[in-house]
Amino acid sequence: MIAHRRTPLSVVVAVGIALAAAPSSSWAQQAPSEHGVDVNFAVDGAVTAGLFLSSQLVTLIPVDTDQRWNRELLGGLDEGVKDNFSANAAEQSDLLLTITSLAPVLLQLPGGLNKETGRRLLLYSEAIGANLLVTNLAKYVVQRPRPYTYNDDPRVQAYKVAQGRDAYLSFYSGHASSAFAAAVSGAYLFSLGGNEDPTKATVWFFQMALATTIGNLRVRAGKHFYSDVLIGAVAGSAIGFAVPALHADERGVRMPSGLEWGAIVGGVLVGGVASQLLPLDSDILTPLDNDGRIKFSVVPLAQTGVASIGFTGQF
Repeated sequence: MIAHRRTPLSVVVAVGIALAAAPSSSWAQQAPSEHGVDVNFAVDGAVTAGLFLSSQLVTLIPVDTDQRWNRELLGGLDEGVKDNFSANAAEQSDLLLTITSLAPVLLQLPGGLNKETGRRLLLYSEAIGANLLVTNLAKYVVQRPRPYTYNDDPRVQAYKVAQGRDAYLSFYSGHASSAFAAAVSGAYLFSLGGNEDPTKATVWFFQMALATTIGNLRVRAGKHFYSDVLIGAVAGSAIGFAVPALHADERGVRMPSGLEWGAIVGGVLVGGVASQLLPLDSDILTPLDNDGRIKFSVVPLAQTGVASIGFTGQF
């Protein structure tokens, strides 16, 4: 087993939350909002619950664990990542997804637990639920083998067997789609407040940088092809924007300012470069060992009139 470096969980979480939450300090002093959302707590709460339930029902679809694709979607670009395998990269992507999912919730808290905060958190949950349903549907219908299934190393093959049908759910990346759905819906909902453009741009920048980093780490981990991540990013972004936009009130849909668009593009570029330069080893044995580390992700939940957070994963 190759020795490798890990960023401590406490450091990653502390830095991520600090970066995401810092811009919200002026929330209490913000000017009146020029845009808002129209939410029916009973209807949207039921829809959100239905989306999460449906996303789990989709996982009952049988998966063929003997298939292999003869040709990848992006040709040589996808072919070139078939030997990738890094438990370290996979672990870091899990931790960053937790931060990216939690940040939009923290951004709303300085506004107080009022009706407006409840509306935004419910729509955020609805966006995450819609994305999860569409992502799972794509995974279980397409059933694409993950890159590491083509790796001939006996240890990787043993890992593939241990993962079972999950090894054939590569298309498209759930981490990428979830990260971008959380980033876009969270930043959009935050931008509906009366904060100044630099504050909104800061939120957009860090959220998009984190989402892009997560997507690239999934490729480095051997969990996904570039095509999985790209399509996941587009799908997650579209759903993350569409859900709150479809609930815009009579004042209409708010579009990002020029400064915010610059922050969005800058975040994607910085996240892509930074994640590619991270010194992550191609460790192989770690995923086969149950070493007691806590592995989890945060999933926004919603009940009628109530928004909350759920934790899922291996504890």
